[in-house]
Amino acid sequence: MPRLRTPSYRRAFLLAYAYRIGERLQETRRTAADAAAVQYGSSLELVLTAKTRHVDAAFEEAFPNARAMPGRRLNAEGYHAGRAAADRAQIAHGQELPRG
Repeated sequence: MPRLRTPSYRRAFLLAYAYRIGERLQETRRTAADAAAVQYGSSLELVLTAKTRHVDAAFEEAFPNARAMPGRRLNAEGYHAGRAAADRAQIAHGQELPRG
């Protein structure tokens, strides 16, 4: 278990976890947008586009110095563990968080 405490493992775990959660949220957004388009028609796309622009602007304002991280090699064990943990994560709206 000492390898799990290395900085490279933790960094790989966190990056993979965050990236996979982002993928899951994008999948959910697409599914919701498709369902809304069926129910409400294509006019909803304009609303979603406007909201996306507001979110992007708020991000830029909150994190003006954000930049892409330079590419680097990641610890494979940490990477796979992070993705697996993100797949198990409960991210649905309205679900109660597990205790403990």
